[in-house]
Amino acid sequence: MATLKAKKIRGALQKARNVGRAEESVTVDGCTIVLQSMPSSYYDAILKEVEDLEGAEYLHEYQNGYLCRAIVEIEGVDLRDVDFVEDDVPAGNYVVNAIVNTEAKAKKAKEELAKLGIELVLVPPDGSEGERTIMLERHEWIRNQIKTWSQEALAVAWRKYADVVVTGENRAREKVEFRTPDETKEDKFRRLISEAKALENELPSEMLASILAEVGYLQKTSTVELDATTQRLRTVAAQESPKPPSKPVEPEEEDLEEKVEPVRPIMTPEALAQRVRTRTPLNRMAVEESTQQVDQPEQLGLTSVHPNSKTAKIAELEGFDPTDPAITSGYPVVRDHMEVAEISRKAPIDGRGARSIIDAPPVVGLNPRFRPPPRHG
Repeated sequence: MATLKAKKIRGALQKARNVGRAEESVTVDGCTIVLQSMPSSYYDAILKEVEDLEGAEYLHEYQNGYLCRAIVEIEGVDLRDVDFVEDDVPAGNYVVNAIVNTEAKAKKAKEELAKLGIELVLVPPDGSEGERTIMLERHEWIRNQIKTWSQEALAVAWRKYADVVVTGENRAREKVEFRTPDETKEDKFRRLISEAKALENELPSEMLASILAEVGYLQKTSTVELDATTQRLRTVAAQESPKPPSKPVEPEEEDLEEKVEPVRPIMTPEALAQRVRTRTPLNRMAVEESTQQVDQPEQLGLTSVHPNSKTAKIAELEGFDPTDPAITSGYPVVRDHMEVAEISRKAPIDGRGARSIIDAPPVVGLNPRFRPPPRHG
């Protein structure tokens, strides 16, 4: 069997002690103490001490159990390697291997130890024994000291111990890389949201809404609030929107025809050249269109002139044919056999004939058909 003596490797194993133990100094109302993270055995001892307690007593003893074990230095006095503290026995207390403040407790302890075969001798506090001292465990001695602190001072030291725990965890995790993360991003997000939700009821609604707006979040609106908001928006929209006319005004057909612009197709150069070659001369287009209108007066909604009508009689006096389309339709007619004169050369100007026309005196005389009106009187 191989045996290893610790003395030979004590220096090498020195780092194996107090791994992950963090310390922080804090001054509470002028008293400087040093808090240190604790081993797991201390946590078990604290839970056993408070397992029979309830309510506020449980809370106070739970905090005191942590603080009396976490304090390792008081005003420069090092208590890290101290296991016991020898202290004077307070006056009026019985001594049964421990400090007992009542005789009943001392007798009960004696009876219980007697069942185990241990005989105790009670030393009454009459002062005859002189100065009395007792050996106390370090945490018990510190517990008696912090019991004189105010609740506010204990609360500050308790909060500071939480920082010590976080520091110790960071020191233990330093330079350690895990292949499997202990907390995924989703788990971390859920945990943070749950913590924020737990604090939601402890903050004023205005402050909560302001904090959420700073990070870009909004509170969920209930169905009742959403319906009420929708109803208010509808009311405001109905008041501000103009009322529609009772009867829509439809534009007249003539206006629509004027506003509608025909879409002119884009002609290619080839189509434009073909249209120029096949176009109809302008001096013949009017003749053909006018002829078609005169030849078909019924299409224009016109009727022929009656031979005995006044129009026919006037046309006959003027020397026109009453059945001529110009009389029946009321439109001027250009015959398709009319020819357009073209000047091929300059005509000579007769100056003497033009002068005789210009210098001729005005034609005067009475109209042979004029009849003076009859005179009365």
